[in-house]
Amino acid sequence: FSPTGPENMNFIPNEIIVRHKQQSPTDGRTIASTEFQRQMSKIGLIKKASNRQTSLYGLGDENNKNLIMSRMNISSLTQGRSVTTNRDLIDKQETLKIIQQLKLRDDILYAEPNYIRKPLFTPNDEYFNLQWHYNQINLPQAWKFVPDTSSVTIAVIDTGVVTTHPDLQENLLDNGYDFIRDPEISNDGDGIDSNPDDAGDSPNLSNSSFHGTHVAGTIAAVTNNGQGVAGVAWNSKVIPIRALGVGGGTVYDIVQSLRYAAGLNNDSNQIIDKPADIINLSLGSGSFSQFEADTIAEILALDIAIVAAAGNDNSSTPSYPASHDGVISVAAVGASKEKAPYSNSGIHIDIAAPGGNIGVDYDSDGYNDGILSTWADDSSGTIEAEFIFFEGTSMAAPHVAGVIALMKGIYPDLSNNELNSLLISGKLTEDLGNDGPNQRNDIFGYGLIDAVKAVEQASLLSTGQPLPTVLLTTPSALAFGFTDTTLNLDIIKLGDDPITVNAAPPSVPWLEIVELEQTTSGDNVVKSYQVQVNRDSLDNGPYQSSVIIQNNLGEDLVVVPVSLNVGEPSTLSNAGIHYIILLDQQQEAIAGTHASVENGVYQFSIDIGSDNYFLIAGTDLDNDGYICGAGEACGGYPVRSKLELINISEEKDQYEFLTQFIGGFNASSSTLPHANFKGFAIPSKVNRANTKTSKKTRL
Repeated sequence: FSPTGPENMNFIPNEIIVRHKQQSPTDGRTIASTEFQRQMSKIGLIKKASNRQTSLYGLGDENNKNLIMSRMNISSLTQGRSVTTNRDLIDKQETLKIIQQLKLRDDILYAEPNYIRKPLFTPNDEYFNLQWHYNQINLPQAWKFVPDTSSVTIAVIDTGVVTTHPDLQENLLDNGYDFIRDPEISNDGDGIDSNPDDAGDSPNLSNSSFHGTHVAGTIAAVTNNGQGVAGVAWNSKVIPIRALGVGGGTVYDIVQSLRYAAGLNNDSNQIIDKPADIINLSLGSGSFSQFEADTIAEILALDIAIVAAAGNDNSSTPSYPASHDGVISVAAVGASKEKAPYSNSGIHIDIAAPGGNIGVDYDSDGYNDGILSTWADDSSGTIEAEFIFFEGTSMAAPHVAGVIALMKGIYPDLSNNELNSLLISGKLTEDLGNDGPNQRNDIFGYGLIDAVKAVEQASLLSTGQPLPTVLLTTPSALAFGFTDTTLNLDIIKLGDDPITVNAAPPSVPWLEIVELEQTTSGDNVVKSYQVQVNRDSLDNGPYQSSVIIQNNLGEDLVVVPVSLNVGEPSTLSNAGIHYIILLDQQQEAIAGTHASVENGVYQFSIDIGSDNYFLIAGTDLDNDGYICGAGEACGGYPVRSKLELINISEEKDQYEFLTQFIGGFNASSSTLPHANFKGFAIPSKVNRANTKTSKKTRL
């Protein structure tokens, strides 16, 4: 989306939707549809479809359109000169001119283009469905309005970045730097140099945090590349800067990093060609530094936004640099938008963002609710690219930095004064404190960052025009936990375009949607539903489905994940319905069953002829007909990392092995049969209907 003119408006040229008034505003008489159609026909409009008061009209060929424009006293854009402009653009411009004239008629309620709606951008990255934190801030809805952020640069001042990570490489600039002066802290054998690669921050060269790699991935992981995760501002560019090493980093090194990122004089004696637009600081402590404060003030005056983590001490004591004047201090929330248990609070908190809580699994996806992003593992002695869940305000800050990058993708001239003004007026956030959208509180600041609202404000600053109508849902996900049976779901329409929406569940027996009375909230139309679940026919374990928000044409607009658990919390060891599958030597599924479970122990048996087989088991939480997918349990005999053929002719009747949910994902190629979570199809012989799962199709 580029809000500059009709060339970037997505509608069918030469088609117009018109709704006529039922009564004449002059004499109050009823205006019949047939009478109105005759009036439109006199102008030259050609009726293509009609539904009561609303009709779709076409403008016909060029001769007919010129006739219409003549009758409406509109000058043709091509009259008297040769056509050197794109024909589609001219048709759009002339369509808009005709619409403007139709709006002036007393018998017309509204006239508008026949807009084209497209599904929201959903990345094909393998683990995107585990990044619950993006739906929480309405990020997928915002993505489709941002044309390009490749010119926006974000400096990540941290432990450095693993520059060879396949899900980061493309979006890393080659002008990074290492400002760690002390070789004992830097862990790379020398002092400051031009190599920002994360050498690890563990003194034993193993179990390093690779913290900066995780932060950089949240901001700008390469997206829609069929692997790994998605980034918030997914085609923006990251300047990787090392300031943290073994035991952390010094204020002096951090200040030099800040000055380098901002294009100011620094100890490297290098002035960066293009200073960063945004600086992310997922670091801090409780000690105030005047040196740091003065440098930050100098950088903020250059209209470079600085975003920092508020701290993880569950304390109201100020943490720096987040608490310096002008720095956007970011607190953390969990998956249910509650304060994360570790997140700092206090008078310096400006905004909240997803930071995760690895102590719970709110959405029942089989993983504790951390923030999933790029990472690396050096426990083997070499650095291997991976993905992992972390929690912290360090994870919350890059969400905000990324959303600001989206804003600058639309409005590059966004100043810090404009950004702060929008923040304190509540125009960038969802109010979590129920104290008003422009009221700050010590837990959430001005509220939870909302990507759609932020992009909307950038559009208004850029052109004065709002975004096209967009649908949001509150909440963005429905988690019923172990006990809830009903939850409310509101559909909020931002914008003036008429869109008829309906909520529809998939054909699952345990999920039902009841429409409630429609209300309004300010200028936003709200359609409310009560979503109900019934656990009576379900076995113990986690279940997932979704509510689909569709328009009147049946096109999917928004997907709301639904999750619930069946059983008591103490039976969490029962990790859902497990399917057991035999594979032949080519690793093709040939037979299978489902298991009974008690206290976490699964029992199964399969009748099969004599041969050699591999044996695997796992869950199918997303009900796609495959086990061992992302977010699902998986295991194999004797261990899934090294399957062994079972000779059925041997006298053995028990094969025991473990299944588990994986916490970290290897980014490199794998020799495992389930590499990259492609999963195994459940054989059609397995009677899925009898297992009481939520889907009975596509076996």
